[in-house]
Amino acid sequence: MTPEVGRESPPASRRWLALYRLQARLMWEWRPTRLAILRRTVLSFLGACLALAITAAVLPGLSIDGLAPLLLAGLLLLALDSSSAVVLHWLLVGWPIFIAQTLGLGVQFVAIIVLGRVLPGVRVGDTATAAWGAVLLTLLNSLFAELVAVSDDDSYYSMLVRRLVAREFRRAKEPTTGLLVVRVDG
Repeated sequence: MTPEVGRESPPASRRWLALYRLQARLMWEWRPTRLAILRRTVLSFLGACLALAITAAVLPGLSIDGLAPLLLAGLLLLALDSSSAVVLHWLLVGWPIFIAQTLGLGVQFVAIIVLGRVLPGVRVGDTATAAWGAVLLTLLNSLFAELVAVSDDDSYYSMLVRRLVAREFRRAKEPTTGLLVVRVDG
């Protein structure tokens, strides 16, 4: 679609600014239910601990001595992963998602090295172990996050998509009428 005759598209800088403004306003206004927050927090914590336990079992250079270090390391990784994901996705909203995910993988790598140095009971053999641990943790955390994702009506991204679709970006109207086909089975 092209703009109407006599109208120009807004400059790219204004579109970026409008998108970031919408992101910031939605982050400020969006409020999930308390039950959704509690459920997501508990399931995310359990998923982070399970992912860390699986990673420690698979990688010979990563070891965790007992349940207490596992729970504390899972909590710290979950907090870091959640906060860095929000910041990276917000800052890089106009870029392809894999860039934010790649940077998140780097954050995960640094977090594993730091946990191995500062948390008693967690040992990381070398940087190769930390790198493979970051990859495996990222994959497992992504899998578990999809399994416990909040419902579509309650998620931040569904609200963002609804608001973006509802906005008018000065696009031309379709010149012809369309056809709507509804199929009801059952």
